[in-house]
Amino acid sequence: METGRNIYVKQCALCHGSEGKGHPPHHPPLAGNPSITMATPVNPIRIVLNGGYPPGTRKNPRPHGMPPYSHILNDDEVAAVVTYIRVAWENAGTPVAPRQVSELRTLLPE
Repeated sequence: METGRNIYVKQCALCHGSEGKGHPPHHPPLAGNPSITMATPVNPIRIVLNGGYPPGTRKNPRPHGMPPYSHILNDDEVAAVVTYIRVAWENAGTPVAPRQVSELRTLLPE
């Protein structure tokens, strides 16, 4: 858990806040976010690996997004930080195993 918290502080807290509350509308909250605590951790793993960018619109042609971390974090680190966000701040998610990250990493485009 400590490893995941340390990665979160270094890589995520600037945008999502130390308490996971985010800075809406640009940086969504992770605390209490149902997409983070769903039974399957596929969505948060993919977001950490691939990043995420909302579509541009006429009123917001260059929306804020999250960069990918697949080239920065290994499978153990991604599993640790995703586990942290799934259980921190009274979130009721379950831990993530590095093999789950590895399986999704194989689907990344080269």
